[in-house]
Amino acid sequence: MVGKHTIRNASYAAIVLVILTLTGIFDSFSERYVLAEALSLSTVLLIGSLVAVGFMSAHPERAHGTGAIFTASLIGTVIVGIGLSLTVLTASLVDLRFVFQNISTLSPSPLTFEQPNPVIGVLLLMSASVVCGV
Repeated sequence: MVGKHTIRNASYAAIVLVILTLTGIFDSFSERYVLAEALSLSTVLLIGSLVAVGFMSAHPERAHGTGAIFTASLIGTVIVGIGLSLTVLTASLVDLRFVFQNISTLSPSPLTFEQPNPVIGVLLLMSASVVCGV
């Protein structure tokens, strides 16, 4: 059984990552490379935050067995993935620059794995969320 803390903590993390996305952090970090021209800091931030949310969601369930750990981790990362996906889809439909000055187009962006089609990018983002949750 997944506890209410799993959903609560994942929702908090999703809110924080959505706010960071709207401030343009993924766009500014996409120009800084960890590995020359191969791995940007924004990709490291995205994958690292998904893995951290998975761990944060699964850690309280360690006494309930392996199945509960995997379920909690998966639910936590999918909640964050849904929050980020809704942000990408909203930004592709509505111009948010009148409120968020630093936000650039989120499709293509590191959040959508540089895919110009937001639907394909959101599917890749959700796939990455599931993989990081397992």
